[in-house]
Amino acid sequence: MCFKTSTLALLLMIALSASADIYRCQADNGQWVFTDRGCTRGMGEQIELSTQLTTQRLKAAGLSEAERLALTNLEKRLAKSRATRLKESQRVSRRIRKDREIRQKSCMLASLQIAEIQHQKRNGYKLADANKLDQQKRKFQAIKKANCS
Repeated sequence: MCFKTSTLALLLMIALSASADIYRCQADNGQWVFTDRGCTRGMGEQIELSTQLTTQRLKAAGLSEAERLALTNLEKRLAKSRATRLKESQRVSRRIRKDREIRQKSCMLASLQIAEIQHQKRNGYKLADANKLDQQKRKFQAIKKANCS
């Protein structure tokens, strides 16, 4: 049973990779095996499966009812998995865009603050504020370095 499940999983992975040529071959023990490499000893037939499994295609492929049911169930599970991966991918993409926007805003604000500090230094400041202005400028330069590409 485990061999058949892994064989069906392999078949579906091959079919999902592209419109691949799939061969249904009879093994030495009489069971049907699916492969993308062709059958040895001429015992087998070529079937074509696309990424969307339909009842007509499964019937046309000459699969037994049990094989059709197993492939259909596997396709349903994989479709849910694909939908979950798509949602996760979209969530990650949104997060990346949001992070990029935050970095751009931080970069712009740091640049503005540096320009303001430089303007203040050019126009004069109290000697007591010199260290504070230098610390602020270094802080904003570090923010700019971290967020500006």
